[in-house]
Amino acid sequence: MIIFEMVILRKLESSFGKVFRPSFKGDYLLLEGLFFSRDFVSRFPIEFIPFLPTIECLSPAMSLAQYRNPSRGDQKNNIVLMEKKRFGSVEWQRVYQYLRYYTTNNSSMTGFEFKNSEETKMKTTKDEQRCIEVFLETMGSENPSWREIDNFVKFMNSQFRNYEKSCFTKEVVSEDLGPLFNSFLVKFMIFMSKEFATQSLKISEGDDVIENHALERIWDKTFHPYIFFNEEGITFTFIGFNIETPGNLVDPITREIKKRNFMKQELLGRLISIDPELTFKDDHTKMGVGDLFEKLCRTLCLDKDLIKLPNDYELTLDNTIKMLAIHMRLRSWIPVVIMGETGCGKTRLIRFLCDVTRQHHYRKYERFCLEAGLEHFRTEDQCENLITLRVHGGITSKQISDTIDAAEEQAAINMEISETLETVVFFDEANTTAEIDLIKEIMCNHTINGRPIGKSLRFIAAVNPYRKHTPEMIQQLNNAGLGYRNRNENVKDRIGNIPLRELVYRVHPLPPSLRPLIWDFGTMDTPTEKKYIRLIVTNKLKSTSVASNQFDHIVDIISGSQDTLRRRKDQCSFVSLRDVNRFLEVFVWFLDKYDSIMAIAGKLDFIDMNAVKWSVVNAIGVCYYVRLTAREEFAVAIEEHLRKFGLTAAEMANVFYQTQRIFYEQMILESGVGFNEGIAQNKALQENIFMMVVCIELRIPLFIVGHPGSSKSLAKLVVQGCMSGEATRSRLLQSLSKIVMTFFQCSPQSEAEAIERVFENAQTFKNERNINTERRTLPVVVLDEIGLAEDSEKMPLKALHSLLEDDGNVDRTKVGFIGMWLYTTPS
Repeated sequence: MIIFEMVILRKLESSFGKVFRPSFKGDYLLLEGLFFSRDFVSRFPIEFIPFLPTIECLSPAMSLAQYRNPSRGDQKNNIVLMEKKRFGSVEWQRVYQYLRYYTTNNSSMTGFEFKNSEETKMKTTKDEQRCIEVFLETMGSENPSWREIDNFVKFMNSQFRNYEKSCFTKEVVSEDLGPLFNSFLVKFMIFMSKEFATQSLKISEGDDVIENHALERIWDKTFHPYIFFNEEGITFTFIGFNIETPGNLVDPITREIKKRNFMKQELLGRLISIDPELTFKDDHTKMGVGDLFEKLCRTLCLDKDLIKLPNDYELTLDNTIKMLAIHMRLRSWIPVVIMGETGCGKTRLIRFLCDVTRQHHYRKYERFCLEAGLEHFRTEDQCENLITLRVHGGITSKQISDTIDAAEEQAAINMEISETLETVVFFDEANTTAEIDLIKEIMCNHTINGRPIGKSLRFIAAVNPYRKHTPEMIQQLNNAGLGYRNRNENVKDRIGNIPLRELVYRVHPLPPSLRPLIWDFGTMDTPTEKKYIRLIVTNKLKSTSVASNQFDHIVDIISGSQDTLRRRKDQCSFVSLRDVNRFLEVFVWFLDKYDSIMAIAGKLDFIDMNAVKWSVVNAIGVCYYVRLTAREEFAVAIEEHLRKFGLTAAEMANVFYQTQRIFYEQMILESGVGFNEGIAQNKALQENIFMMVVCIELRIPLFIVGHPGSSKSLAKLVVQGCMSGEATRSRLLQSLSKIVMTFFQCSPQSEAEAIERVFENAQTFKNERNINTERRTLPVVVLDEIGLAEDSEKMPLKALHSLLEDDGNVDRTKVGFIGMWLYTTPS
């Protein structure tokens, strides 16, 4: 009915009776639909679509059938097959002519030379038909979309252009290698194209949204051998590439044969004779950071001597291959859409890739300016090639548009520094906003609201997976909040027929144009995660009093805790490197507080233990233990690692409980605020107070979830009154921040802008209050009944990602945060 009003009546009428007239003055109004089938048309109250002039755009497979069996003449004018302009372009002609020659000459490239002239272009209907046949045969896909074929052409065109430039493919050089080398290169390009240009999602005909977004090609379960033309387009880089003596392509890790007779024995022998170091049997899994970084720099044509590697990022074979895969897509003008779980390293990897590229280009620019004697030139702070927009349910089209405008301005600055320095716009959690269609237009069409975007911008999006909670988890979530809106039949916020609260991530469906671009980012396996944990532990603790011989024990207990939680089947199974960073922040804080707290603990019959052991126990308790209901089970699971510190599971629980008791006693009895009357000591109140104090002090986001009467509000009142700086009598509390709480009552009508405004006001208050005072005042944002905001169709809680987290690194300028969430008693 809305379409009828817009097209025929040229108006829209609101539910309040207001009539809106269109502002455009064009002569034509174009409607685009996936497919106006008879079933689709029959759903309209007024069947007016058949009376409109329509043009039907056929898919490649349908176009091929049309070429083979032409329809009646009176129907041809309403059907669009292959675009003439697209088919006549240099890119399509290059790929078509190469592949046509390759497929019709028994996989031989001998004597072929691409010529882009009007005489050599294939223009007839038969050529268009043959072009589709060649592409479908080469891609190995029965029914790809035009978008997939276009991505295939972009990738193959980029490869063939480098193929033409490379000295190793010239006739004079290939005489030593024979015609087998050129044929092998084309063969391998086609092999690689299946990963870069064909979709990773399962082909599904149904309406099940989860099924339509399910991955078929999983990164961790597939093989990734690459031969890259280096950025200069002449030399090659082999990585993850392993050939056995008979010429079989094998997985270097599992030794499973992926392709038999992939490289002819004659060619293999000639390549090794030319370069004995090129054995094709290197175990890339054992390559060190230096070797991997050298391969990365060689492929991207970067000078590694100009780049300083960050000390907080571990370069592995897996993330090196992922970076090269991202670079290859961007180089081929294929937008990148990454699907991966939270905390799997997507954002950090993209930041690392952009940072090493930025350093290389800026150092060359700086060197040129100094050698030329220029006094005024761009500073390094002005050179930024990664623009990140943290997307959430409250993001508006204007905010996205403003981000693109800012990125174009930054790209102009970057082009002054280097014409080859590309600016990347990264949409993080892109599928959490209803404006996903605008992001689709930006990434797929390179336009925004119809306006062309600068050619120097490249786009990457990260999306959350489409996955349902387990039935047990869904039941538990339905018991959260007041429960009056949680019946499935009452929930309006859905994706397909599935209520959003039943999904692990609250997301919107992806537009069909974005789905072929998705590729799985994979997960971080335990050995890789342990490398990162060791790196983080070393960097965080090298300047503390902890002996280096204890680092391994700390690494083991963190890794063991991560693995234990990851094996669970509930919401506690979500762990990442953010938890590792939090663990070490808490550990160092307790290490610094050890002497002052031990002086108090002596009066309370506290178990005597050294600072490292005590700090480890409390860090485990704060970061892992308290989030569980089955706490004893967790303690027993990590007891093997606890024994390295001379502790049992029971002793760990006892020590953690006594630490909580110290803070409770200081708040209630020693603060002098007047809470010592009328409050009964209980474990829930004690734990809530303890967790609030530690998390506020370290700016760690804290969500307290509990049934009515579990002392959530009372704990908040006690902490608010006692964390008052010098006004309290307790020396322990005097050493803590003076806090000012800011409250926000959540509801199903809550919006992201309102939540963001609360944080902005708190930060402004902090900056103004702390200008001329020695005592720092810390605002704390408290979101009450946060579960109610989860029912908002605008997904306001997604805004908390950017407000609370900075990729696992604690930002000391941020404010404290507490979220209160009510559980109801199951009926």
